[in-house]
Amino acid sequence: MIHPEVEVYVDDILAKSKKEEDDEQVLRKLFERWQKFQLRLNPIKCSFRLRTEKLLGFVLSSQEVDPNKVKEI
Repeated sequence: MIHPEVEVYVDDILAKSKKEEDDEQVLRKLFERWQKFQLRLNPIKCSFRLRTEKLLGFVLSSQEVDPNKVKEI
């Protein structure tokens, strides 16, 4: 699935949108594609609506904060 709002890694899929209003539409397209090919999610590993910011080339997430890295920045 090649879309500008989806990044696929070895064991991760990242759906992203620039506007909060677009989140539902992006996820709907992704879930429809998964359903079509009978793919399943592992609910333990799923996270929704995470906010990330870039600061000095580092990606900061509200869920994964490493105090040592933040201290350095």
